[in-house]
Amino acid sequence: MNTNELFSQLRRFVLIKSGLRNIDPAHCKTISELIFKETKNYVSETTVKRFFGFAQTVHKFSLFTLNSLSQYIGFSDWESFCKEKEKSNLGKMK
Repeated sequence: MNTNELFSQLRRFVLIKSGLRNIDPAHCKTISELIFKETKNYVSETTVKRFFGFAQTVHKFSLFTLNSLSQYIGFSDWESFCKEKEKSNLGKMK
């Protein structure tokens, strides 16, 4: 599974956890607040907008951001999210 597929999965799980079916830029502030409530990590509204494609991404997402988003959906960090997704993807191939 490549990074874009992993990001897509992470976006989907963040929306599910947030209770949103669709997202627009106005929801990014809410998601930022929910992430802070759950993890005590502050991911800015602008970073959330960039992650969901509403703002231009000039550089890669920081490990802090990816860890925070992963923790929000119940993983210990980005690496454990990736490992779990790779493992479940391999299971589908068998």
